[in-house]
Amino acid sequence: MTSDHFPVSINLSLNYNSIKHDEVFKLDYKRADWSKFRSLLDNTPKLDKDPCVDTMNDLISSWIVDSTSLAIPSKSQFQYKSSLHREIISLIKERRLIRRRLKKDPMLKSEYNSLTSRIRLKNENWLKFIRETVKSQKESPNF
Repeated sequence: MTSDHFPVSINLSLNYNSIKHDEVFKLDYKRADWSKFRSLLDNTPKLDKDPCVDTMNDLISSWIVDSTSLAIPSKSQFQYKSSLHREIISLIKERRLIRRRLKKDPMLKSEYNSLTSRIRLKNENWLKFIRETVKSQKESPNF
């Protein structure tokens, strides 16, 4: 018998290499020490006479980056925004609808505030659940 199909043999190992995702950090401008930032930039060394444009650009960029890292704190941007529970999403949609109607009917303000509180509470509980799940999966030897 002739066939153009060949058997394929695959060996799968149970050991795996986990991929470490770098956390993304965002500058927290609300907590920035702007006076420190200015003083760090003011205390930079003077430029040589007629420096090359590329050299000057590299120097100024490095001064700004260094001053930023010392004067502006960063915060983690790792959040589970894309993994909201469908109940939270439906509450958000409902609140948006009520917000649009608020202009015509101010009596909806209490309902709007109530929905906001419910969304916050459910979101906090959801994030807590996700953190605990991720933590338990990291600690699990089979994960």
